[in-house]
Amino acid sequence: MAFLATMATLPWTMHERANAKPVKPTWQQLVVTVDDERAVELARQWDAPFAVEYAADADITVSAVSHADLVAGEATRSMDGDRIGGCMLTVENPSDVVMLHELGHCFGLHHDNGHSDSLMYWMQGGDSGAAGVTEHDRAELRDLYAR
Repeated sequence: MAFLATMATLPWTMHERANAKPVKPTWQQLVVTVDDERAVELARQWDAPFAVEYAADADITVSAVSHADLVAGEATRSMDGDRIGGCMLTVENPSDVVMLHELGHCFGLHHDNGHSDSLMYWMQGGDSGAAGVTEHDRAELRDLYAR
């Protein structure tokens, strides 16, 4: 009997899963802290819907490393459902553009492959994308947090 009950609910569950909107995690506090003063200055260029402040024990931790001529970055978020719980940002020979881009990921944005003039455009070698946060990038951040 239990097997039949499970089979009866399976198509509905699959339908729900197929039509479910993907979770878009966000920061859900009024202040997000960063442990790097330069990163705080840059993060404020996003005009995020939360305050960005410096703290030694921060929500976003920044690690800068140097490797030859490589300029790169990576943001790793920790998430709990629809909540971002922290972000570890690693940048190599950090430029402001790389730091701004990775902060965008920490704030919840993904790459924007449809707009090559966006800061969040995926780029390799620095040939494409914006030199700073654009109005399009800010609009994407506002839309993410408007839900």
